[in-house]
Amino acid sequence: MRYYFAIFLCLLSPLSFAQQELLHWWSTKGELKALQTIERLVKQENNHTNNQQWQVNSITGAGGLITAKVLQTRGLAGKLPTLAQLSGTEITTWANFGLLESLDDTALQENWNKVMRPLTLSVSQYQGQFIALPLAIHRINWLWTNKTMFDKHQLLVPENVEQLIAVIKQFKKKNIKPLAIGNQPWQVAILFENIALGLTGSKYYQKAFMELDNQAINSPEMQGLLDKFREISLLIKPSISADSWESATLSLVNGQAAMQLGGDWILGELMAIDKHVLTAINCHAAPGTEGEFIYNMDHFVHFKNDNSVKENISAGRILKQLSSKRLQHDFNKAKGALPARLDVDISDFNRCSLQAQKVFQSAKNNRTLLPSMTDSMAVNPIVQKMMISLIYDFFNNTQVSNQQFIDNFLAISLVEVKSK
Repeated sequence: MRYYFAIFLCLLSPLSFAQQELLHWWSTKGELKALQTIERLVKQENNHTNNQQWQVNSITGAGGLITAKVLQTRGLAGKLPTLAQLSGTEITTWANFGLLESLDDTALQENWNKVMRPLTLSVSQYQGQFIALPLAIHRINWLWTNKTMFDKHQLLVPENVEQLIAVIKQFKKKNIKPLAIGNQPWQVAILFENIALGLTGSKYYQKAFMELDNQAINSPEMQGLLDKFREISLLIKPSISADSWESATLSLVNGQAAMQLGGDWILGELMAIDKHVLTAINCHAAPGTEGEFIYNMDHFVHFKNDNSVKENISAGRILKQLSSKRLQHDFNKAKGALPARLDVDISDFNRCSLQAQKVFQSAKNNRTLLPSMTDSMAVNPIVQKMMISLIYDFFNNTQVSNQQFIDNFLAISLVEVKSK
């Protein structure tokens, strides 16, 4: 599989970077609060080595989508970071080129095969080796609601997509912004993914958005989904701008918007804004997705550089701590996510995280744990980016018909077939 021909060129360049670096994409209040747990590890490692050997650097904007581009550029320049945050299929992309260090020693020391959730290990391994450290699992299909606004206007929280549309219309009549969302490609794609699952169910979601099955793509179900997504776009587009997701979350907290659809990184942001915020903001399954769990995951990888044995040992110490029960507890409690480890006691987590844990387990038993298509988990990176672009164009351009969307989706599915 060769998703990025350009990455091949970095094999021709000497991989060197003077400073040991841990690279990530966290930048919002909630993310930075969680990041503090990792920064403490790096500070301890610098104290251990008696110098400022390690730096923690961030790539801001659109999460892993921007990170992928930056890493390609740095690979071409021979300046890959030592450790980096990656998600899903991006990990395999780099492993294909032999640019990831084996983490087998850390996995053996921390007994990953027993203590990590099997779902996370499915992404962590490549050709029999561990090449990524699992850190967190996010549930994407959440609906966050401002309780005061729903109570004031005597509206019920929507439990299916039809009710969601009805509630959006009710808030619009009252000149209240229905959905807190920025008109950015990845945010619109996450909205689409939630509507798709809520309207069509997990079996269809798997066929259309994981397997890219042509019959599922070119079907009455897809036509119906696109009709509803178009209806939602026409209702909400006039009231949204290109806000960041954290700005959208702030508008939810401040009563400037009634609802927000999106992952539990929103939960981490809510708690960072106000530790008592969950008395005013409620968490629910995205309409129509009760008992189902769309996920993405955070992992760290160790890039192959011209590091000395001593520097790689230092990286190994950080990786071991990232794998520890204590770190995974503290990080995920602040982040709003679930720890990758099974043996972490989360009894002191907030009620939304505890709810996520219950849904995760039931979804696992019922086979409704679903990887996100638009957030790095279900399809290769090229298909992911093409799908996000397709969804975003449909959302913003009424000239794009349902059939044009379907035809383009069918063409994109061929990319996935050729890459295998």
